Amino acid sequence: MPASNQLTISREGLEALEHHETSISGLYDGPAGYATYGAGHLVSKFKSVLLDTASTERLCTSRVKVRWPNTRGATPYLEREALGCLDFDQLKARASARAPEIIAHARYQKGLKDLTDAQRAAVTAAARTAVTIETHLLNTPVESRIFQAHWSDGFDDAFSRVGRGLGMTKYAGWIRVRIDHVLTGPQWSVRRTAVGDDLGSDHRPLIVDLVLPAGITPRS
Repeated sequence: MPASNQLTISREGLEALEHHETSISGLYDGPAGYATYGAGHLVSKFKSVLLDTASTERLCTSRVKVRWPNTRGATPYLEREALGCLDFDQLKARASARAPEIIAHARYQKGLKDLTDAQRAAVTAAARTAVTIETHLLNTPVESRIFQAHWSDGFDDAFSRVGRGLGMTKYAGWIRVRIDHVLTGPQWSVRRTAVGDDLGSDHRPLIVDLVLPAGITPRS
């Protein structure tokens, strides 16, 4: 029977993976040289096009960090917060231009100009997908420093309060991330949260039932 592409991981499995393979808060190239995200989630079978472009062309340099520096396992990575750097649009554009060549060498050990028309078309499509997926993965989950720094003071994440399961809302291939949020102030109570069905977007709808006690006016 063909293997399913709809792979998931339990909370216990993720915790075990993070224990043995420390989670890195962003995009990096794993030991095999493949683009990887978080706690060992394989993104693609070639190097991260955003990380490689940021490092090569000196873009968003303040967001290129190294995990385990000065060791044999030193691992450069592009932080999730890179999405907010001033030259991210330029980084994305340059990564889009460079990605076909990167993928051509990874898949065929040839330059883009040496590929057949069919190979070139496949590589071009894969390049567009790679940049899109990597960009989406740099969005903001609840554990990110942006969330903690700007949204956690005085606000609660509705799903974190009453939701069940992992609450993944962003689907990028087989990778799942919770990056869509409803934030509530102290005057609100959360009755129910759930992630809705696939409606054709790469984000699933986040359903939240909120209750505001009678006589209380919500703050703006």
